Amino acid sequence: MTYLLTAFIGISVNLDNFLIGISLGLKHQHLTLSENLVISAITGLCAGLSTLTVSLLSGHFVTGANLLGGIIMVLSGIYCLLAPDAGCSDLVPSQALTLRQSVFLGFILSMNCIPPAFSAGILKLPASGVGFFCALFSFLTMYSGNQAGLRMTDGKTPSFLGPVSAVLLILIGCMEVMIR
Repeated sequence: MTYLLTAFIGISVNLDNFLIGISLGLKHQHLTLSENLVISAITGLCAGLSTLTVSLLSGHFVTGANLLGGIIMVLSGIYCLLAPDAGCSDLVPSQALTLRQSVFLGFILSMNCIPPAFSAGILKLPASGVGFFCALFSFLTMYSGNQAGLRMTDGKTPSFLGPVSAVLLILIGCMEVMIR
């Protein structure tokens, strides 16, 4: 039962990764194995560490982590919206993500793993299981979303995808802030 709960946490916190993968695919941005491993490793590490540290934090700080994660998402979305040359929306088709872009994306996507990982720690779920399943489902959802996005395009990258992605990141961040 414990590993079933950790698997459900891993699935639930990574459903948005599927949409991010589709967005990359629609921009003809093929996600390589190494890029996806970096992103999923960061997600799993953040989730596992969050689960481990919950015993040191009170419930008040758990709400603060959710607030902080949401604020970081909103600020990242605003940055991507206002500075499209920052590498957030103008990815070069068929060119690999840089390590910096992969790490940035990994940290942004791991933000929504932190509050559920804190909850998993309160429930005494194993940090290694939470981290493993968050990493595994991050990898699988990013890969499948990216493949789906690549199949949906007709060879043209819609110019509105960058701003739409930034706005969606802002909306997800706002929802994280409101759900406290």
